[in-house]
Amino acid sequence: MYDGDEFLFNVKSVDDGFVIIFSVYEDGTVATLLKNIKIQKDKATLLPDEKYRSIPVASILEQGCLTFDMYVLVWSDKKLSLDRFADASNETIEDEKYKNLGELSEFVKSKRFTTIKIVTKPRK
Repeated sequence: MYDGDEFLFNVKSVDDGFVIIFSVYEDGTVATLLKNIKIQKDKATLLPDEKYRSIPVASILEQGCLTFDMYVLVWSDKKLSLDRFADASNETIEDEKYKNLGELSEFVKSKRFTTIKIVTKPRK
């Protein structure tokens, strides 16, 4: 993936439920990208869907360098409270209190989840 590329998540579950997608930045900042999105059993869903105004865009942290981001998708049978995590659309995610990868690790321990690592390359 290259700096400025848009991307979507193709999600399919064996059960009806809700998904949350967290973005984990290289510096340990955790932000909720999508919150409590209802999905249907055995139906592939592209996220974010038309209800959301923006599509995620790959970006680099330092000019000319690769950036590594991790996305964590959490499934739940009910909506979950996400107050302790930053909202990715919020301007204040650079606050130290959102460098909470340890909290995310504890949060997902008893839940079904999957991860994906994205490497973003600078455009030449």
